[in-house]
Amino acid sequence: DQQEISNVVWAFAKLAVRNPRLLASISTSSVPHKNFNAQGLSNLAWSCAAILFRNEPLLQVIAEQALLRLETFNEQNLANSAWAFAKLQMYDVPLISAISAAALSKMSEFFPQALANMAWSMANFMVKDMQMLRAISCKSIDIMSQFNQQNMSNMLWAVATLAYFDDPLLDAIAATAVDKIAQFPVQELVNSSWAVARLNYTHRPFQ
Repeated sequence: DQQEISNVVWAFAKLAVRNPRLLASISTSSVPHKNFNAQGLSNLAWSCAAILFRNEPLLQVIAEQALLRLETFNEQNLANSAWAFAKLQMYDVPLISAISAAALSKMSEFFPQALANMAWSMANFMVKDMQMLRAISCKSIDIMSQFNQQNMSNMLWAVATLAYFDDPLLDAIAATAVDKIAQFPVQELVNSSWAVARLNYTHRPFQ
């Protein structure tokens, strides 16, 4: 059934296993189903993106079903779905617009990873939705102490890519990052440095 299909793909994604024949078979089995729930849909989308499996018929079914059930999506379902479609460069305008609207209404429930994923998704789609960016910024500032290095790096990359200049957000990231800078992986340091340079940000902790 739909839950088993979602679980199998999720398991393969977590194990970083990409079996084209099996994935094709799963896609064929998934497309006729019309009763995935919110968790199943977001897990299926996330799993496809995690192993870079871009099957447009399957993604179209996920988008259509997600639109019908979006009111049941929690903040993680929303963020994971946005991230997955962005990762696979599948810009479904109705779905992404609906996810943004739903995310705004649930922004108080968002946690660091979900915030970073939403911002990263918008940047990948080059969608500069000022209302969404302001909401993400406000919530991120409130809980910045909970952000890890990847969350901060992805947030910086996203706002820099969109040329979204928000000094309070950048100040909050800088103040938090300075205490964790020794633990930043190389890629996160590279991305953060690029973002700071692109935004011409000169706050002392980052100098």
